[in-house]
Amino acid sequence: MTRPAAGLVCLALAACGTGGVPASNPPAGGGAQVASLGPVEGGALFATACGVEGEALGRPIATRAGYTLHDTDPASTGPRVHHITGFADGCPRRVTAALALFGDVGTHEVTRYAATDRALSPTDAAYESIKAEICGVPALTPCGARLPALEANTVFVSLYPTIDAERHEDLLLHAGEVVAADR
Repeated sequence: MTRPAAGLVCLALAACGTGGVPASNPPAGGGAQVASLGPVEGGALFATACGVEGEALGRPIATRAGYTLHDTDPASTGPRVHHITGFADGCPRRVTAALALFGDVGTHEVTRYAATDRALSPTDAAYESIKAEICGVPALTPCGARLPALEANTVFVSLYPTIDAERHEDLLLHAGEVVAADR
C-alpha cells in the first residue's frame, strides 16, 4: 500500500515508531496493556489496547471489512469506551465516543464527491491514495468496478462525542491498520 501523504496522522504504534503512554484508566481484562497515543488531529483519542479480549471488549455491534466494532455499554447514550478489532497486530484499538459507527467507502464517495467546495481532509487524502492503488482511478473519481475489492479491507469509522453532536471524528482503517484520522 502507498502510504498517505505527508501531514497525515500516523496512529499505529509500530508504524509510527513512537512509544505509548500508559492510559490512566485501562479497561478490565487480565494482563491488558493500553498504550495511548493521546490526541490526534481534531482531538480524537485513540489507543492500542493489547490484552483486552472477550467480555472486556464489549458487545459486538457491527462488522465490516474485517473489523468489528464493540460497545462496552450499548444502552448508554453518553461517552464510553468502544473497541475495534481486526488489526494486523492482533491488538484491539480503543476509542471513546457516545456514538461510533462504520461508514462504507461507496457512501463516502457519493457524499465526498458531491462536496466539491471542501478541501481534502487527512482521511480523504489517505482514501484517495488507497483508492488509486486498488481501483486505478484518479483522485476524486469513483472507484467503479473495483469497489468490492476496496470494500473488502477498507472502512471509515465515525466517532461522535455526544449523540447530538454536529461535529465528529473520522478514522480510516485499511489492511489491518489505522491509516488516518481527522475531524
